[in-house]
Amino acid sequence: MIGRAFIVGGLLVAFATSLAQQVPVTAVAGAGSRSCAQMRADISDLPNVRRAYVSWMQGYLSGRNAAREARDESLVDLADYEAQWEWLARWCADQPDRAFSEAVAALFDERAARSPAQ
Repeated sequence: MIGRAFIVGGLLVAFATSLAQQVPVTAVAGAGSRSCAQMRADISDLPNVRRAYVSWMQGYLSGRNAAREARDESLVDLADYEAQWEWLARWCADQPDRAFSEAVAALFDERAARSPAQ
């Protein structure tokens, strides 16, 4: 009985490993994985979809701020999401082939550079 359990357990581990190797790993999911051109088309065709992009943006920015806080770095002001969105819209208009996540990362980096040091 114990031998069968080890065999079954070993087969499950092998199967799980095989599945894990077949699943592509991605660093960015959701709205952030879309290109700027796709984002612009999405919000043009379906204006309510903008909320999904804004939500993704705010989650990303909040996560980056939390990482800064954990390193005792000054926080980036994230209060004015409309100004942030306008910045992203301009960035994406200039670079339509880039990923939306790259635009949001560039926004955070630009805002972080202007943040006062602690």
